[in-house]
Amino acid sequence: MIYPIPYAMLTSFCLAGCLMEHFALFPGWLALALTHPSSTPSMPKTTPTITAHAAQSPGLAIIYAIPKLALTVFIWVQLLHAPLDGTNWFSFLMLNISWGSTALVQVPLQKKIRKTGDAGTVRMLVRTDWVRVVTMAGHFVAVTLAVMDLKVL
Repeated sequence: MIYPIPYAMLTSFCLAGCLMEHFALFPGWLALALTHPSSTPSMPKTTPTITAHAAQSPGLAIIYAIPKLALTVFIWVQLLHAPLDGTNWFSFLMLNISWGSTALVQVPLQKKIRKTGDAGTVRMLVRTDWVRVVTMAGHFVAVTLAVMDLKVL
């Protein structure tokens, strides 16, 4: 493994961003959507959910998405230059599943939330986000064990 400590730190940071998004931001959006439903005819085009989503999304890109992209590049470098082992491939698989879920599920749901502020869509986002939470946690465990030089995979 090349640069194990920075790799572990970046992995930890990305897991923290994932958990913050899932357990702090999404429930807040759901609470806003439930207390200020978008389905009433008198509701303006912008709801508190839409406003919160629009305000918080750029920060998510900086705090979570960009570091996760850097982590993905780091794993590519690992695969190209480090000895091939199960940890590198497992990490690569976990991040690719997470990115796939992001592109195919989370981004379309977030676009709908940005337009409608719908509570059902926020609930679906929270439910489907477990794929990303589990894959990022799996990646974290694999990297932590590898840095500690415990060969599990």
